[in-house]
Amino acid sequence: MRDLRLLWTGAVLLLAAATAQAGMIIHFDQDMYNLTLGVPFTASVILDADDATAGDQVLAEGLFSMSFELLYDSAFATVTGIDQVDIPSSLQNFGAASTPEITLGDGFVRVRANISVTAGPLYFGEDIGGSTVMRLATISITPTAVGMFGLNLGLFEPLGPSQAAFVDGARNVLDDEIAFVPAEAEVVPEPTSLLALMVIFSSALLGRRRNRGRGLIQ
Repeated sequence: MRDLRLLWTGAVLLLAAATAQAGMIIHFDQDMYNLTLGVPFTASVILDADDATAGDQVLAEGLFSMSFELLYDSAFATVTGIDQVDIPSSLQNFGAASTPEITLGDGFVRVRANISVTAGPLYFGEDIGGSTVMRLATISITPTAVGMFGLNLGLFEPLGPSQAAFVDGARNVLDDEIAFVPAEAEVVPEPTSLLALMVIFSSALLGRRRNRGRGLIQ
């Protein structure tokens, strides 16, 4: 009986340790995107303050600043301009400037933003489908090639050692507490291309049959 009690105590401690590891994540609004070649799609980046609780939880103290990057394979997709990056109105600043910092490059989008340091309210999320969600950004991406590619998120490093990327409304630095969750995308040909291929294949097949028929008559 004593051994059973020890085993039970150990199991409870392991469960408590696993529960304590539940933390903060930043993820996409979908795990898998099914895309059509040439047709832009939007990927929203969302902060979940407690991944152990169902749904996306908001930060109790609100969000003061953020700094992240989205990485993708430029052989399969592109982001055509900074106007394709939508950031919540409460976070439309960087430092004292009244615009966020958005940088585009070969296979990446980098975003730095914060609330207005003079008069802006903290960001507590926005209503999406009847639930309050901390959407950080929505990025429009255009698929340029057929195939599968990954979408990854990461911390866009602060400008200096005295700065932090993610800071909540109580000035707590969250950088070391955040885990980033990737997603995948699959691009298929546009329907007209598929139809064209079918027509070409059918025409070629019909031509072969006609040629065979002529050969038999001769």
